[in-house]
Amino acid sequence: MTFTFDSFFSRETLNIEFKEFALNNCKRFFTLLESEDYCTYYKFDFNKEVLCVIKKYFKIYIPKYASSFWNAQISGNLYIGINDLGFIKGIPFQNELSIELLNQINQKIIIKYLDSKYINFIKIELIKINKPEKPREKIIPSMKEYFKHKEEFIQEKQKYKNNLLNWRIRMLYMTQKLVDLVNNQDSRQSIINYIKNIHSESIVIKLLETDYKLTYASHDEIKNYKDDINNIFYWITRWRDDMVDKIKLEKPVFNYEFLDYNLPINLLLSSYTLIPYWMNYNENMNLYIIKINFIFPNIYHNIKYYDKYLKKWIKKIRIVDKKNINQKLNSLLHNFDNEPNEPMCIKYN
Repeated sequence: MTFTFDSFFSRETLNIEFKEFALNNCKRFFTLLESEDYCTYYKFDFNKEVLCVIKKYFKIYIPKYASSFWNAQISGNLYIGINDLGFIKGIPFQNELSIELLNQINQKIIIKYLDSKYINFIKIELIKINKPEKPREKIIPSMKEYFKHKEEFIQEKQKYKNNLLNWRIRMLYMTQKLVDLVNNQDSRQSIINYIKNIHSESIVIKLLETDYKLTYASHDEIKNYKDDINNIFYWITRWRDDMVDKIKLEKPVFNYEFLDYNLPINLLLSSYTLIPYWMNYNENMNLYIIKINFIFPNIYHNIKYYDKYLKKWIKKIRIVDKKNINQKLNSLLHNFDNEPNEPMCIKYN
């Protein structure tokens, strides 16, 4: 059988299970800028992370599916590198992935989480996948949109910062000393217009239209003056309070939503979109499927495994839910032209 990237392999059945490979299961942290570079230049330096993910998958899935398949009294296959819909995605690796290393990991996990007597009943097979074709576009289409939206975001952010700075300057200006506000010609004219709109006959208007210079008053003095409608402090405190309230309402708000913000990180961690680029822009790249064959040991029953997360020995069993068998998975695959017509199984472990 020929194995080609993104081709249909089969559907999941009672004795076939698929797990897609993804770097989001590795322990490495990627910054946004790092992810942008990896999604733009396609450098592959993830062998260590790939082995870490494989080891994690082995720890979780080999004991679980050994118990599931065998307690259902069947032999089964687990394929790592194929998605739930049965399409081949693969496991990228630079240079050769060692089957000997995989067997060593497998045996250690069987001994620790199952039982050493099952070693000969679980076999690892490494399958090479044909190299995917070189992508037509140098840049991933979604990354083109990402950089476009990012530039728009940066421009909007800068516009917001400028507006916020101007707002702060206005607020700072309005909160300066009353004496300075009155004696400054620009704000003085604003005060005059304000009073005219409310009380055009106020004697304070005539005062402000002269060369009159306001002198400093103490806080207690202002407190006494500000209740007298014929006093200048009444009007300037009222004007300033109203202006400050108005400016507060005009504070800029940053509303631009950069919905694709995490796209580079998501592309990198999910991996499958980058695989054709990794395979064609790096040397000595290989793409694999790991097939794990669980051979039913007829002499054993009620098989339990140690769950490293629950920290206890548990039992799984693989069964078929015969109700709505075809309906559920057919709804997932109806858009694919090459979907087979054989019946499918919904599995419960």
